[in-house]
Amino acid sequence: AKVVINGKRGFVNRTGKEVVSPLSDDYEVEDLYYGYFRIKANGKWGLVDSTGKNMILPRYDAILPFDGGYAPMQSQEQYGLLDSTLKEVVPPRYDEVRYFYGNYARVRLRGKWGFIDRTGKEVFSPRYDEVKYLSDGWIAVRLNKKWGFIDRTGKELIPPRYDKTSDFADGYACVSIGGRWGFIDTTGKEILSPRYDMAYSYNGGSARVLVGGKWGFIDRTGKDVIAPRYDEAEEFDGNYARVRLRGKWGLINRAGQEVILPRYDNIEEVKIGYARVQVSGKWGLLDSTLQEVVSPRYDDIEEFKNGYAAVRLNGKCGLLDGTLREVVSPRYDKIEEFKNRYAAVRLNGKWGLVNRAGQEVVLPHYDDVEEFSSGYVRVKTDGEEWWGGYVGEDGTEYWEGGYTAPQPKQHPTEKGQKP
Repeated sequence: AKVVINGKRGFVNRTGKEVVSPLSDDYEVEDLYYGYFRIKANGKWGLVDSTGKNMILPRYDAILPFDGGYAPMQSQEQYGLLDSTLKEVVPPRYDEVRYFYGNYARVRLRGKWGFIDRTGKEVFSPRYDEVKYLSDGWIAVRLNKKWGFIDRTGKELIPPRYDKTSDFADGYACVSIGGRWGFIDTTGKEILSPRYDMAYSYNGGSARVLVGGKWGFIDRTGKDVIAPRYDEAEEFDGNYARVRLRGKWGLINRAGQEVILPRYDNIEEVKIGYARVQVSGKWGLLDSTLQEVVSPRYDDIEEFKNGYAAVRLNGKCGLLDGTLREVVSPRYDKIEEFKNRYAAVRLNGKWGLVNRAGQEVVLPHYDDVEEFSSGYVRVKTDGEEWWGGYVGEDGTEYWEGGYTAPQPKQHPTEKGQKP
């Protein structure tokens, strides 16, 4: 809490102990700020620790949040860096200072970018129009609208000559000149000169390329694994990639074999052992062996949750179990996922419960239902705000004023008591 003693401001904790001794009445002390208290005087900012001893007197126009042990600060529209001990490792001299990524931070001066290390030393002075971190220790740099590569010491590996570039993946990066794409390796060698209309990064030893409006896949030597013949091809996800031909989708494996001929209007990735496929607006399922185990006949099939998938047909909902048996035919307006043994179902605005065999254990004629507890489910009806009664697993209803069947041995509530 903030305290004022003789016009001086400080902070005490919940036990009343001073965590910031009252400072000069010229200072405005603000709440804890990334391990420090911010202090302000005459429009300038400083920091003080919980002892009040380690501090920077207010002299900065702004102090940004700490991240990774460093905080950028601003003075007269120039930026520098403070470390976690409040040491000024970089005095305010740059137009922009970014947070550290690994051991380096980007700095900008007069429109050019460079790198500094954690001591504040310039690894290379600001001289590039743009810099981007890449994997494998490389940095992409842009100068005069061309991209090249340097290492993290600032040594030039490839002079700026490419129009575009990508990050490294599987040891290769895509590069483009004059609208054509090729590949370089981590030594800077151009292993495939720019010759493709479009190219994407390598993934598992192959890369997607576009030639004459058709997509295919090449290996690391540039040899066709799958000759360009598809209207669209997506990246491999595991062992398969989606491909489109004449408006239909299929699947290929990494050997280039069409394991599913392009015959579906849509085919989605395999999730929890199944992939959704669509024909003429209807959905079905393929299993993990890519066999069609549910023919496309539903308007929608949701993802399996707790061993069941909701299906929709003609505006009604049903359920498939893990064996793909239709345990609940599409007849409800809504079905929620199973909680323990039961799932809530809604029909004509009323709620009930079904068990995992698809049997109605609570008929849908309540405004709301709650999961079974100790053999009973709470229900609301007739627009009631409160839970008005209970239903047992045998269908017996219990209400505040009585029940609709002979009273069982144990009533869930005391007579006349609100549940």
